[in-house]
Amino acid sequence: MNSINQGIVLANALVLAFWVISWILALFHLDYWTDRERSLEGIRQEIAK
Repeated sequence: MNSINQGIVLANALVLAFWVISWILALFHLDYWTDRERSLEGIRQEIAK
């Protein structure tokens, strides 16, 4: 019984860790794309001048 409980705790920990990692990656990814859009916009403005 105890090993089953440990398995459940381990599974929950893995799911939580995966969720946190994916959330952090998503934040970095969004940040990267907004920076890229901003730099592209800056390049367009430079060309327009």
